[in-house]
Amino acid sequence: MAPWRKNNASRNVEGPDPASPDPRGQWSRIAHVRRWALLGLILAQTYVATNFMAAVLPYHGTQPLEVALLALFVVLF
Repeated sequence: MAPWRKNNASRNVEGPDPASPDPRGQWSRIAHVRRWALLGLILAQTYVATNFMAAVLPYHGTQPLEVALLALFVVLF
C-alpha cells in the first residue's frame, strides 16, 4: 500500500471530535476576524502607497503606460 494511503486510512474523516474542548468554536471565529483585519490593513497600505506613487508620476497615473506601471506596483507591493 502506498504511504499516503496508510495515513489517510487512520485519519478521522467524519469531522472534528465533539468531545474536544472547542471544535470550531470561538478560536475559529477569532481567526476569521484576524484574517479579515490583516487583509484590510494590507489593502489600506497598498491604496495609500499607490496614491503616493501616482502623485510622483509626471501625469499622475492618467497615461496608459503609467496605469500599467501602477498596476505592476500594486501587484508587487
